[in-house]
Amino acid sequence: MSFDQIETHLRNQKTDEKAPIHWVEVPGCSRVTHVSEVPELWEAQKERDFRLTETAIRSNRVIALLTVAAFVTLLTLGAPPQAPIVLLVFGIQSAETWFEAAYARRRLRLNASSYFQQCAREVRYSFWVLSIRDSALWRTWILSGTWVVLFGIQSVVGLDSSIARAGLVKPKIWRGEVWRLLTGPMLHGNVWHIWMNVTSGIMLALLIERTAHRHVLLPLWLFGTLGGSLCSLTFSPEGTSVGASGGLMGFVGFLAVLGWKRKHLLPPRFAANILRSVGFMAVFGLLAWSVIDNAAHAGGALTGALIGYRLCCYEEGGLPLSDTGWRTVLGWCGVSAFGALFGFTVWRLLMSD
Repeated sequence: MSFDQIETHLRNQKTDEKAPIHWVEVPGCSRVTHVSEVPELWEAQKERDFRLTETAIRSNRVIALLTVAAFVTLLTLGAPPQAPIVLLVFGIQSAETWFEAAYARRRLRLNASSYFQQCAREVRYSFWVLSIRDSALWRTWILSGTWVVLFGIQSVVGLDSSIARAGLVKPKIWRGEVWRLLTGPMLHGNVWHIWMNVTSGIMLALLIERTAHRHVLLPLWLFGTLGGSLCSLTFSPEGTSVGASGGLMGFVGFLAVLGWKRKHLLPPRFAANILRSVGFMAVFGLLAWSVIDNAAHAGGALTGALIGYRLCCYEEGGLPLSDTGWRTVLGWCGVSAFGALFGFTVWRLLMSD
């Protein structure tokens, strides 16, 4: 297919087309090239991307407005807190998509060449991280799969009973059951809770394994979890808490620092997207403060950020982080510690009251 034919195809391409053109062969180049790296196709691609952003803006504006209306209706009717929170998450995600589309449209209007250069960097990064086979990232699947198995045991034992046996029950921690600082984050309070953490955990964990290093993942989650639990215990010494969110926020804090310290190796929007996630969690925590342990989120994020700063500031180099003896040892210690924590948590759940 010639460039003229490709240009015509790009200009006529509809948003619902099943086979859009993304990669082309360029004369004199030994590899296929993404269309954003071919200046001769920028004008045609600009028309297509502008049309796509307009569609995204219109559709997500409507979705966001409908979600807000449904959210207000549920609050007015006195629905259980889980339903409005799920709608709130969906609405914020739609608003975020709308913002990204509006920002892309503005950049297309003001500086199309810069827009396509950024697209090229993002494509190269995506190709790199996705070149790692998912089967090699077994730590991610162990992490999320463990939570699902434990939630299944919780469902059999009874959610209230399981939380009493191994949850982050603060008064019992003060009486010496400090192991709850780690077993509590292995449990979840309901189906919505486990679904949110598993889906978020898979996305964040895969990003860390692919971008940073596989041996970082489990130690990072364990330290983030411990930091979140200690922060929750300090600032909210009463009550009960469960959920892996403290460790997940450790992932977010780590990735934010990684995006800052290795920004020359990552797409331009990498750090901005992570910081937007932090802002989203902050707003979400304020709006849903009655069911969200904000102290655990803050403690986990701070712990992850400190670990990221330690790794990135004292180690020069590229990405992924280099293989070192101490990192390998730490990684396998993390695998062993997580396995032991899983076994101990199962034992606590199956104990008779």
